[in-house]
Amino acid sequence: MIFDGRPIDQISDTEIRVLVEEHVAERRNLEFKLSVNHRDAGDRLETLLDVSSLANGGGGYLFIGIRDDGNGRAQVFADPGDTGRISRSVRDLCSEHIEPRIDGLEIQERRLDGHALVMIRVPVSARTPHMVTFQEGTYFWSRYEDGKRAMTYAEVHAAFTEDLLNRRLSGIEQTLGRMGQTAASGQQREELVRLIRSGDALARLAARSGDELSRVNADSVREMIDRGPAFYLSATPQVLARRGVDVDRQEVRTLFQRAPDSRQQGWIVTNRYADMKDLPKEFGTGDTASTWGASNS
Repeated sequence: MIFDGRPIDQISDTEIRVLVEEHVAERRNLEFKLSVNHRDAGDRLETLLDVSSLANGGGGYLFIGIRDDGNGRAQVFADPGDTGRISRSVRDLCSEHIEPRIDGLEIQERRLDGHALVMIRVPVSARTPHMVTFQEGTYFWSRYEDGKRAMTYAEVHAAFTEDLLNRRLSGIEQTLGRMGQTAASGQQREELVRLIRSGDALARLAARSGDELSRVNADSVREMIDRGPAFYLSATPQVLARRGVDVDRQEVRTLFQRAPDSRQQGWIVTNRYADMKDLPKEFGTGDTASTWGASNS
């Protein structure tokens, strides 16, 4: 598979630049798209088919912001429009219209040589076939070497009745991949802990996964409460999303800036936050660090 199926953060700008410079052709696990018009029903459906077909075809990458030559070969970087809106739109579409959900789906924005891109990584899925339901229609699509198309009845049936051993092997493969990433991130986790201990308000933005963030938060709480009676409740998504909360909405900003101070019956809620308007430019609009804890007083 192109890029060896690596997470988006591990793909360099040089590797992406080569796609255009060498006019790389679309294939089973690679597709280019100029933009996504979230107002157009046809374009929304096409995007859903792009993502679900990659999931059903063994995983791959979708690059939004690269124009092809009409025959699937990358030609130039082209402005896709509001990448933040596109990212949110694609994420919401996949969450609402693809079943079962695609575990580990990555959607990230990147700027390369002044060009904006939205990069989507669809991992190898152990839950195929993925079905798209959209405007009373049902679609099972997959990718092949010559592009994407509807799956045949036999292909859908085979996917549903796939041998249990193959499913287990797929699950083992994903688990080993996560273990490898966890081992490689040991040094990064230590650095994350150091930043949090120093009081850096933006420290948690450096976390690479929900597991890493949860473990570091738990360690921080243990140090904070020492041996006093207390409890800590946290919910963290497995795949972290920089725009998981729409902080452009005024009510969301107000909640971060004026968090509730207390609840009845003795529960005290405290918060530590970074005001959105004061974030450094490299974090982009809307990245927010927030930690919530509760203690029995």
